[in-house]
Amino acid sequence: MASGLAIFPISLLGNAVLGPLLAGAPLVLRTLVFTALFSVLMTFAALPAVSGLLRAWLAPHSRPANEVRHHDH
Repeated sequence: MASGLAIFPISLLGNAVLGPLLAGAPLVLRTLVFTALFSVLMTFAALPAVSGLLRAWLAPHSRPANEVRHHDH
């Protein structure tokens, strides 16, 4: 589900913007451009953002990475 939430807006925007620009390009080139763009945006933008927004649902019992435990001795 998280992946779908990240993929949909990237796919929609990519097709709206790049679709007309690449309409005359060969299928292999169009596929290469979309794959490269989607991979980079998914890895570095969309999935980290969606994972952060859904953290409580994806891992309900985990602590945030920046939260440090302090033990009194």
